[in-house]
Amino acid sequence: MDADTRRYVDRRIRRLTERLDHQADAIQQIADYLTAHANRHITVDLGNAASGATVVPITFAAVTSTYSVQATLIVAAANVGQIFASLQAGSFTATGCNILVVNRTANPIAAGLDVLIVPD
Repeated sequence: MDADTRRYVDRRIRRLTERLDHQADAIQQIADYLTAHANRHITVDLGNAASGATVVPITFAAVTSTYSVQATLIVAAANVGQIFASLQAGSFTATGCNILVVNRTANPIAAGLDVLIVPD
């Protein structure tokens, strides 16, 4: 290969490499955005939830925007209405929140907690 052809090939390879680097940066920015705005789903086994109130800390990958939380208890049909879950006021951070679980019976109740975090 002569010198002119070699310079031409080197220049084309350099330009293609620069384009690929630029596209890789753009893909990484898109991936970062999607990661920050993707829903997070967490399931917590509460075992036998004791009588009274229990605070369950929930942690997740950082959210860069505001978000909403939906907490659903998983219990046997006979225990519906005897155990409740709600968000603890003021517990929201970029990486977690607290769920307050209240068992209103005198006996422990086998339960699970299904939490969905939806960034805005």
